[in-house]
Amino acid sequence: MIYIASPYTHDDPDVRAMRAHKAAEYAAWLMATKGLDAYSPVAHGHALVTAYPSLAVPHERWMEHCLRMLKWCDDDMHILTLAGWHESKGIRIEISQCVLNQTSIIFVPQLYAEPKPD
Repeated sequence: MIYIASPYTHDDPDVRAMRAHKAAEYAAWLMATKGLDAYSPVAHGHALVTAYPSLAVPHERWMEHCLRMLKWCDDDMHILTLAGWHESKGIRIEISQCVLNQTSIIFVPQLYAEPKPD
């Protein structure tokens, strides 16, 4: 399974929603057009928090979840290079975990992080 890392945290809720949408769109594209299994904690978590706002817990709690899921993903980690990715504390932590686990990291240019339907 491919783990999709992407930025999420932002003061503007519309930016968070857009980032979650882009992550979900990329995961769906990998699954629908490439036949690959993919998991995005941003797409997953945003949907959960939208449905159940009390799940908007501190960043550290979500990172625990992300790192547990990253262990289950036995393929590459894809980093969506959306605006803010290089400043993301979460992505830095995920990269460190991949280095420790010798998991390949693929940087997905923003152009390709915005797939269009085939």
